[in-house]
Amino acid sequence: VLPKSNWNGKNNKGGILFLDEFNRGNQHVHNAALSLVNNGKIDNYRLPSRWFIVAAGNKLSDLGNMAGTEMSAEMQNRFFHLNLVPKLKDFESHAKSDKKMNPDILEFLSFDESKIHQMDTDPEILNVDPTFATPRSWTAASKEHYYAVNGDWSKQLSKSEIIDIYRPHIGNTAYLFAEYIDMRNNYNVSDILDVYQNG
Repeated sequence: VLPKSNWNGKNNKGGILFLDEFNRGNQHVHNAALSLVNNGKIDNYRLPSRWFIVAAGNKLSDLGNMAGTEMSAEMQNRFFHLNLVPKLKDFESHAKSDKKMNPDILEFLSFDESKIHQMDTDPEILNVDPTFATPRSWTAASKEHYYAVNGDWSKQLSKSEIIDIYRPHIGNTAYLFAEYIDMRNNYNVSDILDVYQNG
């Protein structure tokens, strides 16, 4: 689905051709795309003059090298590369306005931000259980939790109920999250801080 060669969008400002999950394409797809990325054309087709090509994908080291196929050096050289890393403050700005976001999640992540994106890098483990914590999977788990408590975040679930909801979404991080909720319900915040900061 490509824009017509003579169409530069509204007010002639151009556009962005976004190639999502680009590195999941096989070598034949990459070969066909090389001319488009390099010269803005494929056979008789020419990309409009004010359009940019942007591609997204995962690093091969992600998901135990199951994230896609390696791009050729020529293809890699045609792009400017940015590595996006999830940060809690960015997640919070989106999550705080979502009534389906469990406030306990943000509280838990404020104690240990590394759990916002917690992935096992062992391919054998990932082949058996590919679930892990990401901003997307935290959001999905929270939504399921929201419906389980009929939108009432003051309703307490048992540790096992929390694990049952969160484990399919965020993997083993669900056990840490459930332990945190249990600890928070039984100890004051300063004691919890002491545990997280001093062991």
